[in-house]
Amino acid sequence: QTLSGDGQLLLVSGEPGIGKTRLLREMTTHVDVTGGLTLVGESHFGGSAPYDAFTQIVHKGLEHASSNDIEISEFILADLLTLVPEFHTKYPDIPTNPPLDPESEHRRLMENLAVFIGTLAEQTSLLLAIDDAHWADSGTLAMLQHLVRRCNKKRVMILITYREVELDEALPFHETILALGREASPFRIKLSRFTEKQTHHLLETIFAEEITPEFLSAIYRETEGNPFFIE
Repeated sequence: QTLSGDGQLLLVSGEPGIGKTRLLREMTTHVDVTGGLTLVGESHFGGSAPYDAFTQIVHKGLEHASSNDIEISEFILADLLTLVPEFHTKYPDIPTNPPLDPESEHRRLMENLAVFIGTLAEQTSLLLAIDDAHWADSGTLAMLQHLVRRCNKKRVMILITYREVELDEALPFHETILALGREASPFRIKLSRFTEKQTHHLLETIFAEEITPEFLSAIYRETEGNPFFIE
């Protein structure tokens, strides 16, 4: 659906250690080897810097644009450089955009980011992902909602991983997930713990040998099927 120009929103949830980041890694590998572009940002426990996940995304996006001679207007670049000031050395002659009140500048930044992502998606299919989004700051979450609205008719899949156990109703992310569910008809994958049979298969893969029933039973009882703890 994404490749045909029908932008998608994919929400991947589950408890810690269940495989959300691993699934994201496998998807980014698939996109990369099939000729698409992956832009991944990660939020961090304890509070990220403002727009932290999108700073990572813009950094990789500008590297891709620069190495592939994708033309980005000075007006858009000026705002992107506020997120990644280290790129001033590559674009030393870009003038700053006219100052506005903080709310207007925030809206302009979000729109210029959406135009930038759309420009990249015109060149190749795009996977844009935010890992551990439950820890994202409010600015990142506002950008995320704006991009979801603006990329619904582009070759862009937006993938968000998050811990359901972190969905405290007081956190901004809780409201964001509710809003995305109302606005975007996301596709949801809730990862669950392994069954004993799946645990057996994983252990056989790890050790490349036959697994005894006693060993399997002990591991499954101790880990309750969480793949991180199994490994």
